Amino acid sequence: AMVSVLFSLATLGVLVSGIALLRGKTAGQMAGLVLAATLFFWKETAAEYADLPVGFFLLSAVALLGLAGAFAAEHLNLLLLAGFAAGVGAWTKNEGLLMLLAVGLGWLVATRKLSEVVPLLIGAAPPGAVVALFKLTLAPPNDLVARNDPASALQRLSQWTRLAEVAAALARELVRFGDFALNPLLLLASCALLLGWEWRHRAGLVTGALALGLTLGGYLLALLLSPAALGWQLDTALSRLLLQLWPCAVLTCFLGLKPLAVAAPPAPVKKIRRK
Repeated sequence: AMVSVLFSLATLGVLVSGIALLRGKTAGQMAGLVLAATLFFWKETAAEYADLPVGFFLLSAVALLGLAGAFAAEHLNLLLLAGFAAGVGAWTKNEGLLMLLAVGLGWLVATRKLSEVVPLLIGAAPPGAVVALFKLTLAPPNDLVARNDPASALQRLSQWTRLAEVAAALARELVRFGDFALNPLLLLASCALLLGWEWRHRAGLVTGALALGLTLGGYLLALLLSPAALGWQLDTALSRLLLQLWPCAVLTCFLGLKPLAVAAPPAPVKKIRRK
């Protein structure tokens, strides 16, 4: 239980500190409040699933890439750390492999330089080597691959009823996201309306948006192709898959918002001494 709590607190800390460095202290506190108000986040902390750790590593990778785009002096070191964080996410859970690919592609599109991806690959190499060794020597066959054949997979993918079922489940989970009366998506939208949009931290914003979009698309595609019962998977897994992306989604949104201008405190009034 302590490990799960530490990952949850670390997720909150990375989100607040990352936004505070890039968007200001007040914006960082607001981002932390949005995440802290997500009741489902704390329920999963108590459940001790690995979804929170893999979400933490995705958040860390995107936050480090955002910092790399803003702080030129530490650019290379931040890229190496971002690659390492994404690599450890791939080591944590199978979904992390998709996240690693999505983060790399997102950074490539954001920077438009293949040389920018090389430090990410170098950073991801140590945990990636461990993952490769495990997959090649110890891991059992993946159900999605072992129980699937191209013909049946294409058949499932072409069934409109399955597409409609996935779309309806996704909409339902977004509406009730957070397991609380106040949907944290509404809090995030309120922050966006309050602060307004600003296209400043382009690299981190584009990377985060593409990483989230590609990862979510990969999740939905895997659900469509899976030979397991679709309804059961949607009921048991979709909410946790969305929670994996939620901290990074909050970070990405705040990267595109204007920093909140805080008025300076009034200067103290000097008392005039009478002689």
